[in-house]
Amino acid sequence: MKTTHTLLFIAACCISIQTFAAEKLSVPELLDRYAENQDKMKSLIARTESVWIPSAESTTEQQLKQNRSKSIVEFRYEDTGKDFKAYFCRTPLKLESDGTWVEENASRLTKLLWRDKRYYQYYKGPRLAVSNLYVTADAEYAGKELIDIAYDGVGPFRGVLCGDRERIDSILRQSGSLSVRPDLDQVGSVKCYVVDAVSVHGTYMIWLDPEHGYGIAKAIVRKGPEDLRWGRPRSNNTNSFDNSTNVMQNVRFESVNGIWFPMEYERLSKREYEDRTQSSRTYYKVTYLDVNPDHNGLGSFSLDGLDIQEGTRIRIADAPQKPPRIEHTWQEGKKFVVDEWDGRIQYVPKDWSIRVGVGRELPAFEGIDLDITAENTRDKALLLCFFNMNQRPSRNCVQQLSTRAKELMAKDVVVVAVQASKIDGIVLNEWVEKNSIPFAVGMVQGDEEKTRFTWGVRSLPWLISTDKKHIVRAEGFGIEELDEKLKKTEAAPAKQAAPTNNPDPPKSFLNVKEILAGWESTYRSVKTMRVSYSYRVVDYKPPNNDPNWPAPVMYERSERVEDGKRYHMRYSTAEDGFDRPESLKEYAFDGKTSRGYLGSEKSGTIKLGLTGSAVEQLNRFKDFTLTKLLEVPDYFKEKYPNGVTMFDELFGLLKSTKNIRPYLETVAGEPCHVVEITYIRGQQSEPEKDIFWIAQDKGMCLMKYQRYENNKMTRENEVEQIAMADMDGTAIWYPVKIRRHEESEYNGNITEELIVKQFIPNVKVDENTFRFDFPTGTDVYDIASRKSYTWQKGMKFILDEWNNNICYVPKDWSILVGIGKPLPTFEGIKLNLPPEQTNNRPILLCFFDMNQRPSRNCMKQLSEKVQELKAKDVVVVAVHASKVDDSVLNEWVKKNNIPFPVGMIQDDEEKTRFSWGVRSLHWLILTDKKHIVRVEGFSINELDEKITALKEK
Repeated sequence: MKTTHTLLFIAACCISIQTFAAEKLSVPELLDRYAENQDKMKSLIARTESVWIPSAESTTEQQLKQNRSKSIVEFRYEDTGKDFKAYFCRTPLKLESDGTWVEENASRLTKLLWRDKRYYQYYKGPRLAVSNLYVTADAEYAGKELIDIAYDGVGPFRGVLCGDRERIDSILRQSGSLSVRPDLDQVGSVKCYVVDAVSVHGTYMIWLDPEHGYGIAKAIVRKGPEDLRWGRPRSNNTNSFDNSTNVMQNVRFESVNGIWFPMEYERLSKREYEDRTQSSRTYYKVTYLDVNPDHNGLGSFSLDGLDIQEGTRIRIADAPQKPPRIEHTWQEGKKFVVDEWDGRIQYVPKDWSIRVGVGRELPAFEGIDLDITAENTRDKALLLCFFNMNQRPSRNCVQQLSTRAKELMAKDVVVVAVQASKIDGIVLNEWVEKNSIPFAVGMVQGDEEKTRFTWGVRSLPWLISTDKKHIVRAEGFGIEELDEKLKKTEAAPAKQAAPTNNPDPPKSFLNVKEILAGWESTYRSVKTMRVSYSYRVVDYKPPNNDPNWPAPVMYERSERVEDGKRYHMRYSTAEDGFDRPESLKEYAFDGKTSRGYLGSEKSGTIKLGLTGSAVEQLNRFKDFTLTKLLEVPDYFKEKYPNGVTMFDELFGLLKSTKNIRPYLETVAGEPCHVVEITYIRGQQSEPEKDIFWIAQDKGMCLMKYQRYENNKMTRENEVEQIAMADMDGTAIWYPVKIRRHEESEYNGNITEELIVKQFIPNVKVDENTFRFDFPTGTDVYDIASRKSYTWQKGMKFILDEWNNNICYVPKDWSILVGIGKPLPTFEGIKLNLPPEQTNNRPILLCFFDMNQRPSRNCMKQLSEKVQELKAKDVVVVAVHASKVDDSVLNEWVKKNNIPFPVGMIQDDEEKTRFSWGVRSLHWLILTDKKHIVRVEGFSINELDEKITALKEK
């Protein structure tokens, strides 16, 4: 029996050890495990309720009761990977005097719906006249961020914390400072991993619960004035708060279908304004949860589910930053359709649909009176023209087609024309006979508007071209593009060596997709560069030959290093400028501050953030080679967070038709594939065209580029000489000499030449690469503070990230103290503080000046709290921030009964205060037990709060 008890005890011990042994996980591993559970939340219906209570500190008990508010939220969500749908409805409640909750205003209600890449916002007002339905396909609103949804009721399901738009694991992975604490921290009954992060979104402390799918058991998010709020910079609105703290705690999890969900939690919120502080507490819980419901059967995302009143005004916004148009009212039996041709949202009857598009089979001529048989069109391409004989552009188009009818017939192309509006048949026949139209002409017989919508006719005339299988290959093009479009109806050439006069042609003939992939694999691999070039205007004619028109810069020389947005450049507009300091200009941005120098004035500037003129921002090498980065719409930012090159945009992003010529052409002795790209921007009637000559044997180097607008060439870049550079062991070709010609009625005609003297891709850089010292004696102006400095040798500018001030200090100065940094040694400070007194104990350090009243008051209050702080194991230390006589300081300490160690700066006072980050007096610094600074620069009134927060860490 004794043996049995022993075995049971040993077994119990083994179980205990296994249960509480913490698995050592890195931050990426923790976030992966969090994401694994979060990614399972693909489909659900949830109803939640949240009760908001203002802080009791600033309200009476009666006000506290009256000011409480409650919300009921219904949230439906489905993410298939390819598409997502969501529905959100929030019902605000108010507390009656008898203690019951009732709807705040039953006559007002807002419902939100996301589906089919569109966003619907329905507001039902007290009267039909003020009700409206807002519809947009703008990705900012229609995207997965669900930016219009309130946090409480939805945020916890989506893994989004209050004040953010992105999921927390995404924010953490992008953080500049990210770590997991070595020890687990108890939250409730579970020991949790604690992740600390500092990012552009704020400062985060996240407790991840390993027993509940690594869900968030607790979170503290602090945001300052410079941090992003809801994914955007702080508003300049006077009502915008300076600092905020949100705490998520007391989380209760439940497992549903193998997924851990936060079913209840409490959120503490604090907002600090210039003149006040607002605090509140929110209690949140899930009252209904259905995981993986039958959304189709329930009609979860049906427009009918919005219960829109008949006659409600409809406001449609087709594109970002465009004002919505009001042109419809809600009617039963209608629907919204996005026309993929131009992105416009159409509101049409439910039985309407666009049936014609590139890659789709031509539909039957239903509702069109047309004398043509299947035998007439079998194994022949079709060219269909919708026109209106009463409109001159339509008549011109049909007449031009008539002159080419025999030529087209010889190419097995059947031409057909359709009068797009009903007129008297006799009148149409007379016009056809009078103009000797040699091909079949029909007329719309049914609903004209519906027929034109079905056939995708956006304007007249409208041309549609098919191949011999009657698959649409092009539509909406001009008559002058006909030859080019007809090439698309021919069978694609086999992948083989292309015809060329060059004796050593490329090994195979590529398609557009292969060309783009080859170009991207080389040129998108360039992360940093050093480039030196000279630029010259060869010829210039101002608009209308206006002699008073300002002339462009005729010459410039530039040396430039780039790494993303960071850059450092030397620049001159004089041909011998690099040999004469007075002609030089120098600019740099190191990721935090911008600086500039004008040699002609021997003056400089420095400013926080990225700034500068077009000259500073422009890299002509990138401009000429189409590798300059462009901003992208929000729906592309996940894939292209840093933007895309112009080359990428034209090849891969724009809705366009792409054609590759079936033969090679030579540019500067290099055989090139020639790619033609045609597209229409917005509401343009005429398409734009870009043509690229790309040398496959030279790493897809762009040799020539032409741009056409309104059928006129407006730009041409042509390389005259190329060279090879080494990029991490791979060859990359670049232009040594390139010319560009541009024609514009607004800017005139200009011919430019760029000669590249040096190009080093992926050059090694460090933080000093993007800084420079000003020449001695330079007057440097700090734009933010409006201070001027005379630059001296041995000095530098340094950014104080506490207050975003730029400091001008000796080069050997640095700020050693900051949040997250270990406390430095007390070098240069006379202080009797043996290490055993502070070992494994937090330190509260106060810099003060006994001759200043605020400092004396702070020391007095610390003296009164010293026993309380000692009980919390906090060591208090004070340092007199200026040198005084030792006896005077000791006498003051004794007279005021200061019960903790007091030291004094012995060395350079200003340098020591700068090193310790002391911006004013008094100055408090609080560390944790490992003497890592956790908070600084706070007031004595905040001390209890800071120590409490320290213990929570």
